[in-house]
Amino acid sequence: MHPAVRIPDPRPDGPGSSKASGASLGSPPAAGAPALYLAGHAADSPWYVALASAMALDIEGTHPGCADATAPADVADAATAARSVLARATAQGWPTSARGLALADMVGGVLQLMDGALVPGLHQAHAALLRHGRCGGMAPAWACAAIGQGLGQLGDAPSGLAWARRAVALAAGERHAAGLARAQQVLGNLLILRGNPAAAVEVLSEACAGAQKRAPRHAQAQLLNALAAAWLARAEAAHQPFDATSSAAAWSATANAWGSGVSQALGIAERALEAATQGHLPSAQARALAMQAEARLLLGDLRSAECLLQAAAARADGHFTAARVEVLRVLAALRAAQQQWLDARLALREGLALCHGESGEADEQRLLLQGQALEAAAGNARGQQAWATRLALLAQSRRQRKLPGAIPPAPG
Repeated sequence: MHPAVRIPDPRPDGPGSSKASGASLGSPPAAGAPALYLAGHAADSPWYVALASAMALDIEGTHPGCADATAPADVADAATAARSVLARATAQGWPTSARGLALADMVGGVLQLMDGALVPGLHQAHAALLRHGRCGGMAPAWACAAIGQGLGQLGDAPSGLAWARRAVALAAGERHAAGLARAQQVLGNLLILRGNPAAAVEVLSEACAGAQKRAPRHAQAQLLNALAAAWLARAEAAHQPFDATSSAAAWSATANAWGSGVSQALGIAERALEAATQGHLPSAQARALAMQAEARLLLGDLRSAECLLQAAAARADGHFTAARVEVLRVLAALRAAQQQWLDARLALREGLALCHGESGEADEQRLLLQGQALEAAAGNARGQQAWATRLALLAQSRRQRKLPGAIPPAPG
């Protein structure tokens, strides 16, 4: 377990407060803070700064509010800190300003989305956006990105993409480097989900180039991880079984595209690991190591893949659920390549046990498809049918679920 996110004390004379540090509320934040906090919003309220710092844009990352706050944190830590700040702020009569109300309302919706309560979270985030969308600051772009991600997780990727593009436009207009990075990450992930990894590579490559100059380390690490995933998805899309009717030139071009994608993913995942290490982000480190392992596995280097997965598992240990699912997925692929079918099945089942609620459906679908392919490779027709049945049940439940129809298409 890692320590929870540390947040500045909003009391006038509390530790880390502006009075205690000798700075005014309107002064710039500490040197280590992301560009998000350099847009003049710190003067709004000390509670505003505390809540924004606690939430950390719902990105796993080092707490950005204080220069000496280097404790690693995951999404659960950020959510816990945000709930605590919001409860104390409300008890003391904050928020009162329009911008403070916007942030508080949207945090409530995003917290529900982070907890896997996608439909109520989407409704609350959208209602807050309607009430406070003209307030400026980070909240509207943040809400649009959260709505886009939630809709994508519910299976409505086209609507999710529209909201993610709206988030990118808002964050760019406000010049919020961390918010822009988050919106671009959501957009890239949704493009992968939509089956367009080439477009995801283009969007995320541009995002990474911009983030390298302006965004904090945690945002850079997340973007690089997303870009590595996009390259792996692009390589997978280029991979086709050998077809004796294809010309040698066509087969060679396909093989080259596949190899290039895997090599690109490996190099970018190595950069992601460096950024995540500098930013003290264990779950981002775990994901970068898992993608390096997957790339090595695809290139036939099983020994390196094994070592990388051991390092990834150590960093994903504890409460980093999404990273653990990723590690287990790659571990199952490695065991299948080694024809250790029982261990591969166990890894997949352990990963599926971590996929909870609507927010875990995308990972669940991916693991079920992998299980079906595993049994096909093992020559187990009955097992293959069992995985196919579970896939069909998941698809049926998604079709029957009523999507949040009160949320209209993204504006503009």
